[in-house]
Amino acid sequence: MTLHELAASDRADTLRFDVGPPDQTGWGGIVGDQNTSEVVEVTAVRLDEMIAKNRQIAFLKIDVEGADPLVIIGAEGLFRRKQIAAGCFEINTIRMEQLGLSADPAIKLLHDCNYMTDVRDGECWFTL
Repeated sequence: MTLHELAASDRADTLRFDVGPPDQTGWGGIVGDQNTSEVVEVTAVRLDEMIAKNRQIAFLKIDVEGADPLVIIGAEGLFRRKQIAAGCFEINTIRMEQLGLSADPAIKLLHDCNYMTDVRDGECWFTL
């Protein structure tokens, strides 16, 4: 296994990441131009660029505090090549609204790639 110090997104870019409150380890996330307490810059890539075309993924779990649709869109090639068998992503509507995002484009992409989706309890589950 190899660890990459990168963020997954819909494009190669440098993004602003708010590390969140010091007493919470899972509340950080990508931010726009908002002024927040502690922001660092992170390098973002598309999963399409990181995953080899012959690599199969049994299950992809995405939970990135509202930026989940960007990760799905950045994996479009993987979905079109059917390299991902199944997975789920969080639908954090509050954080998505803050980022100006919606889950709809990600769900549409999954449907366009012939994945079945099931949205429930704040998550979108998908399978071939």
